[in-house]
Amino acid sequence: MKKKLSREFNESLLFSYVWIKLATLDILKRYRRSILGPLWITITTLITTTALSFIYSKVLNLEIYDYFPYLTIGLIYWNFVSTLLNDSCETFIDSERIIKQENFSFVIYVLRVISRNFIILFHNLLIFFIIFLILGIPSIKNLVLFIISLIVIFFVSIPISFLISILSARYRDIPPIVSSLLQLSFFATPILFKKNLLGDYDFILQFNPFFYFLEIFRNPILGEKVGIEIYLGCILIMFFCWLFFLLIYNKSKDKISFWI
Repeated sequence: MKKKLSREFNESLLFSYVWIKLATLDILKRYRRSILGPLWITITTLITTTALSFIYSKVLNLEIYDYFPYLTIGLIYWNFVSTLLNDSCETFIDSERIIKQENFSFVIYVLRVISRNFIILFHNLLIFFIIFLILGIPSIKNLVLFIISLIVIFFVSIPISFLISILSARYRDIPPIVSSLLQLSFFATPILFKKNLLGDYDFILQFNPFFYFLEIFRNPILGEKVGIEIYLGCILIMFFCWLFFLLIYNKSKDKISFWI
């Protein structure tokens, strides 16, 4: 008997300990027998951003004092996005054995991937203490806006991760396509460069969905204003992602077990 999606999400909340535990075990397994464990993620990110800050601040003729926080927050955001989307390609494939043995909702497997990447994101947020030493602690208003941005990113991650998971289970060409598009998007998103360097070509950013969520993630910490058009863009993207997901999921949920 088909379950309504609302029931599946309610069931997933009741079994939240399952996907949170699975996500935690995924990270512990990755860093098994390591002394620092998941802290290696933070250390690696810090080393990378420090090195790139010295290099690109000279290339772009920018003050490293301003550029280091800008680049660091951008790379933390992009590492989260790229890892989440790449991991989403393997969501149902990696969970094949559990899917065929247990009658859990598919929502649980998607939330497992999302929560795993949010845990890694929170590890990287430790670097923000260094940024605070440089810029000073943001105002309460900016911290609230940053927390809101995390909530928005979480809710838009669900339909996007679900869509990629379903399409990857059905078509095994999707993972390399996603990887290639992410590489292209990285250079089209103001991570390494500032958007004002695009000059007359800054209209390109209006067609880049990654840009909108980057702005609400990075600007509050840097003390910069987030335009109302950015929030409207995020809401519009989220609406279409959920709409498209609902259309696809209702038609494919009974076939996922056979595709994997």
